Amino acid sequence: MLIADKLLSKAIQEQVKREGALNALETVYSKARYAHFKRVKWGSQFFDGIQFGDGSLIAVKPGSFNCLTLVSLASEKHMG
Repeated sequence: MLIADKLLSKAIQEQVKREGALNALETVYSKARYAHFKRVKWGSQFFDGIQFGDGSLIAVKPGSFNCLTLVSLASEKHMG
């Protein structure tokens, strides 16, 4: 199991709904000291993300109606 999958729990997903994707991403980053911030590209725009030692990422992803969410990815190659 990837580090990103382990850290992106249901509690974090609920926090995204309550406090927003960026605040939830900061919470994950504060718990995962072995990670670093990374700019990830979705389409033509860049968003915040966290990359872990195994190469996996938790990234802010744009959704419908200007809604942001968090997703876990095995690597940057899986971004669309």
